Amino acid sequence: MLFLKRLFNFYIKSSFHLGICLICLYVVSINKLEININYVLIIFLFCSTFFTYNFIKYGNKILKKLSNQNLTLNLIKYLSFFCLLILINTLFYLNLDTILFSVFLFVLCLLYAYPFAGLKSNFRNFSKVKLFFVAICWSGSVVVLPILEIANSFSLHHILFFLQIFILVIIYTIPFEVRDLKNDSFDLQTIPQILGVKNSKIFCYALIILFIFISYKISNSFNDFFADLVLSVVLTIIITITKEEQSKYFSSFWVEALPIYWLVIYYLMN
Repeated sequence: MLFLKRLFNFYIKSSFHLGICLICLYVVSINKLEININYVLIIFLFCSTFFTYNFIKYGNKILKKLSNQNLTLNLIKYLSFFCLLILINTLFYLNLDTILFSVFLFVLCLLYAYPFAGLKSNFRNFSKVKLFFVAICWSGSVVVLPILEIANSFSLHHILFFLQIFILVIIYTIPFEVRDLKNDSFDLQTIPQILGVKNSKIFCYALIILFIFISYKISNSFNDFFADLVLSVVLTIIITITKEEQSKYFSSFWVEALPIYWLVIYYLMN
């Protein structure tokens, strides 16, 4: 039992869970966009997510404690390096537009985590932008990249779907910001800091209504729309029960898994 608990903790800490959630969101996206699955892009998305998030979370620790790292950190370091090698290999099978936009997203991630020349702080510490950086990177990865890879032009349908995913990411990032209220500097000006927890939930409910409205406008079938409706109910429940004092895995596992719920609901409905 202790081994399983440690394995589960490693699964969360190493960003495996995050990578799987992004892939689930990608699969939902290509089904809704009626794009064929691209397994090279799946490998690319997983490896880039795994490497980038671990680089952001543990980069400084790895560089500062090269000779004194625990087993978990060492394992994450080697797995991240392995994913980077696979990631580089997948670039030979993707088109140039996909690669260029991926570089743009990676630069955004670096700006989010590390200060660039001329900046005293990273973008994560700039007020009001943290949440939108995350939403842009996720929606760009699962909507823009698959469209670029098939060399398709962007239509109004694509733009609205990008907006729908953008809204979804904002909604389910709020529980993380509520959890971090006690630790985040007030200069960050996160939504819960600005509005308070209660008003942040009202803000999320309004976004859920907008999410449903966009789904109604762009869904390819009633089953697609109904799947989004069920997900909206799940989102509403999660936002309602969100509070500052959370269990260890509430946000990092259960809330993070929303793309997995959506994929399961989508296939059950179809």
